[in-house]
Amino acid sequence: PHIDKSQYFDAKCISMAMLGLQCMSSEAPEVRFALRALASKITQSSDSLYSTAVGQSLFGMKCMNVEHPEVALVLEAFVVQLDRMSGNVEALALLQALRGIERMRSDAGAVRGVLEALEPKIDASPGTWTPEIIQDMLTSANRMDGNVKEVQR
Repeated sequence: PHIDKSQYFDAKCISMAMLGLQCMSSEAPEVRFALRALASKITQSSDSLYSTAVGQSLFGMKCMNVEHPEVALVLEAFVVQLDRMSGNVEALALLQALRGIERMRSDAGAVRGVLEALEPKIDASPGTWTPEIIQDMLTSANRMDGNVKEVQR
């Protein structure tokens, strides 16, 4: 496969590409190839992420294994983007983000980095926190290792 390295991806392109990977296994070499290319695009993007892009992007990784370096690269690239992000993240997008990483090893550095980057976004999140969203977020957190300090927060 060939990916044009000069092609610029904005936040919408990144989120749609990541969402398109939903339920694909990172065990497949083709998926890891795509992740490696997307990590580069995420890193190169000067576009600021927006709420929906955060949720969709991480939700697209829900069947991935952080043991693969390409998965960790994408998560690390998102940490940089989350840290640069100026806007707030809606509750539903935060839920999608947590669902995307809930089955990954919580003690992996890349997952801990995402959780740490999401913490201030959760604290500052505007909008409606319905009982269903709160319950689903707690369910996602419950699937993670409670001994990891980033999960505890």
